[in-house]
Amino acid sequence: MNFIDEEEHEDIDTGVHIHLTVEGQPPYNRQPLDMKEGMFQRDLSKKLKEVAKTSSNLVYPYTKAVSLNVRYQRDEGKSQATAIISGIAESLRKLIYTDDSLVSEIHYVEQAGEKDMYWVDVTSKDSGHGHHHH
Repeated sequence: MNFIDEEEHEDIDTGVHIHLTVEGQPPYNRQPLDMKEGMFQRDLSKKLKEVAKTSSNLVYPYTKAVSLNVRYQRDEGKSQATAIISGIAESLRKLIYTDDSLVSEIHYVEQAGEKDMYWVDVTSKDSGHGHHHH
C-alpha cells in the first residue's frame, strides 16, 4: 500500500500527456515591430490557448516537471525556433501547467511543409516510467 500525505491527495499522479494540433503559425516571443505585429502575436497565442482549453482534460494545471515537444511544419511562418519555444511555453502557462518554469526538457523540430501547422506535446516527467526512454 502507498500512504499518501493528505495535502498531496489531489496530486495522486496519473501524469500528463497532452497532444495539441494547431493549424497556422505558432506564437512567438519577440519585440513586435509595430502594433499590427503585436496583434498578430496575440492572436497566435490566443489560438493555441483555445486549442489547449478544448483538448486538455486537466481539471487544473499540472504542478510538476514536464517535457515539451514541438513539431512545426512551416510554410509562410518564419524560422525562429527560440522565439517559438518561448511563445508556446508561455501560452500554455496556467492552462496546462501552473508555470513555464516547470518545463525542464524541450524538443523542437521544424520542417518545410505545404501549410503552417504545429503539434505540441506536454508530458509529465515523473509519470512512473523511467525518465530515460528514447
